[in-house]
Amino acid sequence: MTTEEMIRNTRKQFFAYRNGIVADALRKNGDPHTMIMGCQLTDIAAIAQTLSPSKAVAEAFWADTKHRECRMIAPMLYPIDEMTEPCAMQWAQAVECEEVADVLCHRLLRKLPFARIIEHLRQTVGETPETTLCTRCGRSPAWQHIPNGEIHGCKASSESPYYQQGG
Repeated sequence: MTTEEMIRNTRKQFFAYRNGIVADALRKNGDPHTMIMGCQLTDIAAIAQTLSPSKAVAEAFWADTKHRECRMIAPMLYPIDEMTEPCAMQWAQAVECEEVADVLCHRLLRKLPFARIIEHLRQTVGETPETTLCTRCGRSPAWQHIPNGEIHGCKASSESPYYQQGG
């Protein structure tokens, strides 16, 4: 199945799981996306589990900034071993709302060997236009699961420009 077919089929599944009440509530509360199906996170996660992790598919979904469900499924589909530090920082800086930030942090960023670097940047720099997403990710409950300086057995790299010992 091609990337385009996977995206098309996934969007059909989003449509099947749509929830007008949730979508209306999200719109009324200021969700920045123009396309909101109102799918619940558990439904999006179930759809993601039926797909193979793919960098190309995840990046295609992430590029669709107008569609809420596409932004939420992208971190679930990105292969952890293929995510680079610069790409993670770009994704973190591109988050447009706290819901997407929470999914990004919980489903992808906290599992990366350099996740502590992103958290350290948020704590040291604070909220600026460049770190708004990092700040949103820092408020995410997902960061509570990161042991000090160690993520899933991997130490943060001291070679990173964002890393400082003791952060």
